[in-house]
Amino acid sequence: MASIDSNLDGTIPTTTEDSSCADSLLKRNSGDPGWNYGTLCDPTNKDAVRCKLCGFISKGGITRLKHHIVGIKGKGVAVYIIETRSKGRLDSPLHLTGYLLNPYYFFKDQSIQDDVMVSNAVFAFLEKFFHNDFEKQNQVMNIELPKYKAKEGDFGRMLAAKGCSENNSSYDPGI
Repeated sequence: MASIDSNLDGTIPTTTEDSSCADSLLKRNSGDPGWNYGTLCDPTNKDAVRCKLCGFISKGGITRLKHHIVGIKGKGVAVYIIETRSKGRLDSPLHLTGYLLNPYYFFKDQSIQDDVMVSNAVFAFLEKFFHNDFEKQNQVMNIELPKYKAKEGDFGRMLAAKGCSENNSSYDPGI
């Protein structure tokens, strides 16, 4: 592999040894800032791009080279951005408690009640919602929630049972 004097200021580095890239001084005529960190290996193949920082040769063009530089492996950038931005939003205690208490999801797949993340979220939600009211927290967690899970009391009424029985694969709670 060639040793490279890399400059992050956008200047083209010099190589002291030839490598698998035909001409490491090639640069696409583009305003993409990724070209500050990569050069074309072959003027006829825009997908073969060499990293100026470590010599890695990307076969996926400048976009894949940018993924390499920031450490994104195996995912598209959109998935990475969505996961990063949604972290802490849809997995908040409020949303996970709502997920558990939504009959569509709970009675479709009751294994969610055994999920540690969901259980911890319910505890966190109750502690926040009924702050310092341990009697209410206890009532919801140890009295009402088991009734809901077993469809007892008000949760076993005809209307509630009818609602759960109609939840099938074509039911969409988002409509």
